[in-house]
Amino acid sequence: MKANHHFLKAVAAVALIASAGLANAGGTTSVDVTASVPGVCKFTSATMTAIALGAMDPATVGAAGVSNTGNITYNCTKGLTPAITKTGGGTTLTDGTKTIPYTFSLGSPEAGVGFATTSKVVATASVTQADVQAAAAGTAYKDTVTLSIDN
Repeated sequence: MKANHHFLKAVAAVALIASAGLANAGGTTSVDVTASVPGVCKFTSATMTAIALGAMDPATVGAAGVSNTGNITYNCTKGLTPAITKTGGGTTLTDGTKTIPYTFSLGSPEAGVGFATTSKVVATASVTQADVQAAAAGTAYKDTVTLSIDN
């Protein structure tokens, strides 16, 4: 009976070891989670607020001419600074028949801070004193400047 008792103990020990192995057979694993964020810049509007040069009086215009600024606003992926370029306009104001030469320039664009916050570049429109003094009377001079934004 003693041999039978040792045999049963041995069987019980093997069963215990086997069941412990089965419990550990599930083990652990890991899963990688990946993502990417593309570099994107977009203007905040298809049309920006006009840069108004106002009434340019040729009799009183100073040596600096007439100038005004406006903000061109955009959103960019955080840390990305866009290239903003003029692709059309920005040289001549016209009322359809009369013209006034002018310049349109852009400052340095701000780096993007993410799409929750707007960034800007300052645009400047300027007419020289000589061009104001040579301009014909008119109230509807206008030009449309086209800009592009590149990441």
